[in-house]
Amino acid sequence: MSIKVGLILILLLAKATADEPIIWNKEKRLSWNDFQATAPKLDSHIALSRVEIQYESQVDKAGRMTMDIKGVFIKEQSWVKQDRKSDNILKHEQYHFNLTELWARKLRREVASKKWNTKTFEKEFTSLFKKHMAQTLKEQLRYDNETNHSQVSDKQKEWERNIDQELVELKAHAAINVPFLFE
Repeated sequence: MSIKVGLILILLLAKATADEPIIWNKEKRLSWNDFQATAPKLDSHIALSRVEIQYESQVDKAGRMTMDIKGVFIKEQSWVKQDRKSDNILKHEQYHFNLTELWARKLRREVASKKWNTKTFEKEFTSLFKKHMAQTLKEQLRYDNETNHSQVSDKQKEWERNIDQELVELKAHAAINVPFLFE
């Protein structure tokens, strides 16, 4: 019997949505109650997580620009087939969310380490964001393929260890608010 778990990674270039997403937090673990959409009857997957990286910029009174870069889980667009859910599937979905946070941290690191040009900032940031999102999607798909949606337990555990290790290595970039340094 093959079990499939789905993932939608939306590449969002907009402000946070009105549906109150869950912002990734090491203390908060997903529960099945977070999967609030209705599962499609004809879909072969057991669960689907909608995860994404969102950003929003701010300029303070002194003219300094910062950006909130968040890994988020969209409850209203994530679903599970109630009769098929399990702890293993939930853990697999949690690691889709953790992988999203990992890539949000990589983006924060790159944003914070770069000197930006005010004239080309928007174009450069958009390009950087798209590059990170393409790599994020590639990794999410590889995660599902290598673990067969959680069914290859040794691969699932390997991915969990690697994601956990990288999150620790990028702990310095855990804060969602990132200052921009301009030339």
